[in-house]
Amino acid sequence: MAIVHCWSGGSNTAPHETWAKAATTLATAVTALGATDDLWLADDHTETTGTTTYTFSATVGVYHKVFSVERTGSTYSKASASQWTSSGLTNCTFTGYVKLYGVFFTVGNQFIAQTSPTRVEFHDSKIQLTRSSGEIQTGSTSSGATFKLFDTEVFFSNSGTSAKFDCNGITDYHWKGGLLSITGTQPTVLFNDGSRYNEVLIEDVDLSAFTGTLFTVSDANVSSKCRLYGGIISSSVTLATAVGHPDSWVKASGVDDTTGNNIYRQHFEGYYGVVSDDDATYLTAGASDGSDNISFKMVSNANTQEISTALETPMISGWVDSTGSKTFTVEILTDNVTLQDDEIWLEVYYLNASANTGRAAIRDRITDLVGSPANQATSTEAWTEALGTPVKQKLTVTATVNRVGPFKARVFLAKASTTVYIDPLVVIS
Repeated sequence: MAIVHCWSGGSNTAPHETWAKAATTLATAVTALGATDDLWLADDHTETTGTTTYTFSATVGVYHKVFSVERTGSTYSKASASQWTSSGLTNCTFTGYVKLYGVFFTVGNQFIAQTSPTRVEFHDSKIQLTRSSGEIQTGSTSSGATFKLFDTEVFFSNSGTSAKFDCNGITDYHWKGGLLSITGTQPTVLFNDGSRYNEVLIEDVDLSAFTGTLFTVSDANVSSKCRLYGGIISSSVTLATAVGHPDSWVKASGVDDTTGNNIYRQHFEGYYGVVSDDDATYLTAGASDGSDNISFKMVSNANTQEISTALETPMISGWVDSTGSKTFTVEILTDNVTLQDDEIWLEVYYLNASANTGRAAIRDRITDLVGSPANQATSTEAWTEALGTPVKQKLTVTATVNRVGPFKARVFLAKASTTVYIDPLVVIS
């Protein structure tokens, strides 16, 4: 493995093995890279250029690495000023496999990770886009790409209303740690679902500068899966547009606002409705997160249909500490709606073999799918609530458990335009 040096004050003498002989442009340095070489980009490198495409390793899983380096001691040094700059209607495109550490890029219009296979990672870096239409675009209509940011700041310094992360192909976005900065006009949408299958994962990022809609997932022809874990968002943010595809969804958990108030402890938006934590209506002796009593609030939409299409809660986990016949019970509450067994049901996965970890599933959904449904059982358990006409019911299944161990349970709601509160503490008797 060799090291290719890039510094605007070098002599541009191949093979650029020292700072004195450094390539004076990034394009020259990238062209000089061997299959396993690293590139050292001087932390005081300055380069102004136009639209440029950089082609890195084409071998799956083999990355070229670009490090920002202080020249005097040849030590890693995060750049404090832009090392690569373009302005106006100009783009910077990366193809291939590359990881960049501590770099600072300023792009006029678009930063693009395109063609397959392409996997671009920025670590401890900064990307600035200066045009009002500036965006980070991943993939194209005929190919996909992966774009990852770790502890990296993205700065839209002259923002317009257009989406800032464009999922334009079969896209995998992952942003873990770092900061979003915006000056200018607030964009309407941050992540656009584009025209192909997309996955977006945002973890522990400070998004408090943004106040619009985080994800668009409205395309009926595109399956998009978006997850927001931890981090900070403004309380005025809309999580997502209406979900347009049965396999699309948005999940959020552990997200706070700028004052430390919890916005999303656990939240799911899908094609069939929304499931979220609720601490205003709950089973009085039911589930708690350690400080607050909570329930799952399920709100279905018009896309649900009895038996066939349903909104689901997150999996509820627990432990069965003895074998034998066990009844699993979940309490539910509505406002003046009595639910039947083709409209709501409980499904439990339990260990059914004494010699191994084989599991079985049991549910209290109507068994004759073309027969007449029956009301789910009534309940007398106390709820803390302020509903007009509370209707208390319970979902129960009984199974023979042959091995001590974990179980999982979830509730399905298949009645359109209905709100149900679920106690996520499964009682075993």
